Amino acid sequence: MKKRGTVLFAAWCGALLFIWTVIPAFAQGGGPSSFVMSAEVKQQLNAMRMEKAARTPAQKKMNSQLVHAVKARRGELKQMGLSSLRPGVKVEDDGTVLVDIKARVTPGLLADIEGLGGVIVNFYGEYDAIRARVPLDAVEAIAEDDDVFRVGPAERYILNKINTSEGDAAHAANVTRRLYNRNGTGVKVGVLSDSVDFLSSVQSSGDLPFVTVLPGQAGLGRTGEGTAMLEIIHDLAPGAQLYFATAANGVASFANNINALANAGCRVIVDDVFYLSESPFQDDVIARAVNSVTSRGVLYFSSAGNLGNLNSG
Repeated sequence: MKKRGTVLFAAWCGALLFIWTVIPAFAQGGGPSSFVMSAEVKQQLNAMRMEKAARTPAQKKMNSQLVHAVKARRGELKQMGLSSLRPGVKVEDDGTVLVDIKARVTPGLLADIEGLGGVIVNFYGEYDAIRARVPLDAVEAIAEDDDVFRVGPAERYILNKINTSEGDAAHAANVTRRLYNRNGTGVKVGVLSDSVDFLSSVQSSGDLPFVTVLPGQAGLGRTGEGTAMLEIIHDLAPGAQLYFATAANGVASFANNINALANAGCRVIVDDVFYLSESPFQDDVIARAVNSVTSRGVLYFSSAGNLGNLNSG
């Protein structure tokens, strides 16, 4: 199992602790000053309850932020007294939004999305996942499809960023290469990160050799974090063959690329990405993909960034 949920679990526990201790204290007048809810706040909370209760079956399958964005566009939030509500959805100048759709992936559904003006970014039937850029006005129509279970804003990845590394000496890789005459020759190493931007520039300086980038999986992170990871690996194991696939196109794409790198022959795979939606309580699609490749003998490593636990070994 990929140990990704510890931090999320701790955050949720912290939130619960706040709810159980701080809020009751204020409710009982135990805070620095008595907490009084204004009439305006009460009105807004009541309006939000009414808005949620009035949602259509299709809207109930949509993320609340998307529902609010659609209603704001129609002027419905203003009519309900919620004009100050600011949906957390990025709508492009052309009126489109990037969404993740949980659904039974069928040719008919894909055609319907395109027929509504959407552009399919990727889809994975085995994970019931579609990522598409669609007109905001078409989101509710997509959610009405019986094959659609849920529609939400595209999940954003988070990098456990690696800064300039002294890893060659810190891991004694330089000593190991000298003592055992091993430099990674014959081993394929796969990297999953945001992108390999600036790869050609780094190769032209001699800091990286040829890198096999899986077709269509170079990524568009604009940070080149994947390129930096490849540099570090090349420093430690200069004889290894290097592979790359992006992890930035959603959890289903991430999981698919884990398997794709293993299928390409990578015996070691590393990543520095996580998604906030990854469950701390059970294996999700990413963890299941990790379990699948490690059962085939692949060594899998995920960067802890600043989230590591020294006491756990």
